[in-house]
Amino acid sequence: MAAFQKLQPQLHDRSQLYIARRQCFYALLTMKSLDSEMPGLPSGCLKDEADWSLLWTTLGHHYDIVWIRRLADDSLMFFGDGLARLWGCSVADAVQDPSQLDKAIHPADRSLRANCWQSSVADDNWEIEYRVIQPSGETRWVRESAMTLRDSTDQPTHLAGLIRDVTRYKLAERICRETERQWWKFFEQNPLGCCLLSARSLRFAAANAAFAELIGYPVEEIIGRHPDDFGLWLDPTLPRLVFQSLRQFAQSEVFETALRLPTQELRQVELTAMTLEAGDQRYIALMCRDVTRAKQLQRQLMDDETRFRALFMGLPDIVAHISSEGRVYDVNHADFGYEKAALLERNFLDWFAVEDRPQIQASLAQSLTEIGDRQAFEARIQHSDGTLKWYAGRVAGAHFNESITEFLITLRDVAAQKQAADELRQLNHEIAEANAKLRELDKLKARFAATLVHDLRSPLTSIYSALEILDNASIDDGLRYLLSISRSSLQRALDMISSIQHIYQAEEGMLKLDCALITPQAFIQACWEAACIEGRKKELAMTLAYAFDADEPPLLYGDAPKLERAFNNLLLNALKFTPPGGSITLNVSIINGSGVNIGRDFVEISILDTGVGIPPEDLPYIFDAYRQSRNNRTGVGFGLGLAIVKSVIAAHGGDVRVESQIGIGTQFSIQLPIAAARVASAASSAPAKKSVRL
Repeated sequence: MAAFQKLQPQLHDRSQLYIARRQCFYALLTMKSLDSEMPGLPSGCLKDEADWSLLWTTLGHHYDIVWIRRLADDSLMFFGDGLARLWGCSVADAVQDPSQLDKAIHPADRSLRANCWQSSVADDNWEIEYRVIQPSGETRWVRESAMTLRDSTDQPTHLAGLIRDVTRYKLAERICRETERQWWKFFEQNPLGCCLLSARSLRFAAANAAFAELIGYPVEEIIGRHPDDFGLWLDPTLPRLVFQSLRQFAQSEVFETALRLPTQELRQVELTAMTLEAGDQRYIALMCRDVTRAKQLQRQLMDDETRFRALFMGLPDIVAHISSEGRVYDVNHADFGYEKAALLERNFLDWFAVEDRPQIQASLAQSLTEIGDRQAFEARIQHSDGTLKWYAGRVAGAHFNESITEFLITLRDVAAQKQAADELRQLNHEIAEANAKLRELDKLKARFAATLVHDLRSPLTSIYSALEILDNASIDDGLRYLLSISRSSLQRALDMISSIQHIYQAEEGMLKLDCALITPQAFIQACWEAACIEGRKKELAMTLAYAFDADEPPLLYGDAPKLERAFNNLLLNALKFTPPGGSITLNVSIINGSGVNIGRDFVEISILDTGVGIPPEDLPYIFDAYRQSRNNRTGVGFGLGLAIVKSVIAAHGGDVRVESQIGIGTQFSIQLPIAAARVASAASSAPAKKSVRL
């Protein structure tokens, strides 16, 4: 036992402990002859039979199974009581029928044990591991070792063995191997760069692919070399201090440093260093995370934040960041006469006049329900000097997790705009009053003009009748000539009075139409024939074209005399402003309405001349009463002709437009709605054009 006690302090693990116990056991067996035929044992080893009995009792109750086999007849002399626990059979049954032991061994392991038991006794001692299947079906791993016992003549006499249950050790070994395999798999496949440095030499003992890629060297070139061999650290001071600390204390350290790659590129890395013990070896494990991009983003974020703060503080409008309860988090600048710190200590609503606060609260509440909409409000802010000034505000909700928890509010000083708006409203009010007075004056003027026209028409008509009577009397040619001139001048005055009366009726909405179903020829043909007579005098090329079947003309619902008068005014203008040798073209066609008139048909009458044209600055006012074009150098007329055209066409639900270019000519286009459709056959076939050229 002393030998075992001497060896025990030197053991480091369970395997060494098992070997020591086995050596002590075999030493005990050699202290007493196991057979009377085995002389030569040292005297005094075992004093008497009681000692011998104690030895056998100890071996029988040993936790491990002890067995002794006599070589002379190949019989089992002894089996420990542990057999029943491990094999599930009694010692007596095993001694009587040793084959029961073989049957309990796993079939795959029987040959291994049989070879050892059947080997020559002269062979060296053996030790094997195999599986035993217990009666319950559970499989247990055992380790069996045997040694040859010899007599004083060095002849083998017995085999002694130990059988130990090593199932727990096998399981622990398997778990250890699996853990080691998984650790190395984690080490190799870790996306972070991992490596092991010898704590003594600081040389690389292992490195994964991520670490090799990080520093730019292959793994096989890294192993066994020192980091300084690669010039790895941009500044080696910090890594050396960390490694020195880890050599002395089992701890972990996290630090950042810069690596220099073979391409001279620099990478910022975060290193986690810790000490590891593996047997009698000590390592420093490094996990490297590339933070170059993160550092760049961090710097960019800081730059963006600095830029944002500069923009935030430099905005001309006041921008306030407040919580949902109204507490002011930040404000870019304070133009109210307060210190910024004083504004941050107050509730946002406290800035405003009491009567304006409900409106602001309503805007904030509406921003909560109508996400995405920016609510606007106007309210007065009380400055430090007590004055109230108007500010226009807009509320924007700050969204976090699809909910609004904060607000961003912009405020703009609109006191000057408010004052200007008040002044503008006052000015508009004054203008409205002036316009009302002007309208009253216009009505008074119109009534005066109507009365004057009415009063002038009767005496002028009487004078015209008297002149007609005198013209029929027997008078000389000189007097007749004077009467003719007087009648012509008087007729012009009557025409002017009729035109003024027409314009007055149109403005007052009293223009009456005597409408009936008529064709375009009803008011075009007579005017055109009269115009052709005047056109011959100026040698003008006169052309009339109907773009529909003359036998089935479209029907209009209108007042033929008034339409004839409007059309005649356009023809007279064309004759007046077209120089000799020019041309006047009249086109009458059917068109389809557009815009709000889609689905309706119109008769379009277009009068195109090659006259002097109308200046562009006169075109917007060409249909105003008493306005004449600047090209009317004759001074004849009062500017009522086109105004009459506009009023007559408008009264018929039509429209009149004008296009003109100086020196090229002018085109007037009249559009009148068709009252009845033409014959269906005429609508489905291309219309035949009938032209008359004089």
